[in-house]
Amino acid sequence: MNMGNERLYSSQISTTVLIMSDTAFRAMAAKNPTAAWEQATKLGQRGMSAKSSILSELALHNPTEGLKLVNASKGMFDSWASRSFFQTWAGQDPVAATASLDQVKNAQARSNALNAVAAVWVQRDPAAAMAWADGQTNMRDKQNAIGQILTTQAESDPQGAIATLRTKTLGSNQQYIMSNKPNHRQKRRLHHGAG
Repeated sequence: MNMGNERLYSSQISTTVLIMSDTAFRAMAAKNPTAAWEQATKLGQRGMSAKSSILSELALHNPTEGLKLVNASKGMFDSWASRSFFQTWAGQDPVAATASLDQVKNAQARSNALNAVAAVWVQRDPAAAMAWADGQTNMRDKQNAIGQILTTQAESDPQGAIATLRTKTLGSNQQYIMSNKPNHRQKRRLHHGAG
């Protein structure tokens, strides 16, 4: 076996092990979420994928337990795992997911969760997502939610995103959302869609 084939084979084995591990952690989470989380935590960096799988499982079948784990989490990855949890939960029930955002204690986890909900909800019901974002009383949350909605909307409907942005009053952040929030591909779409 040549070096290229060995790397490919090794990569395929690693992927298979990761998928099997994630499946096992999902099954464990369905029975005992806390024990599954503790086992994933013991894996350190290697447990990141397992934690995402655990939270995805709980978002589908036991969001109350998932929210407890999100709040018990510490560290940068765990705040990103909360994004996965809220993305999945918002895909099932965006109203319940948004109602629980205020219960997220970690500021970074809450910000990631808010962006996840906005991104998912705008794909299901753009008007409801925007109404929710507009109703945010915290200006930073409102700007982040609207920015995420517009960024997500720009992927599929650049003209619609531009039209929506023109109706929003976001102060100095309006230019920031248009110029910095979208990735390079989205910026090109917005630019070409506007002209």
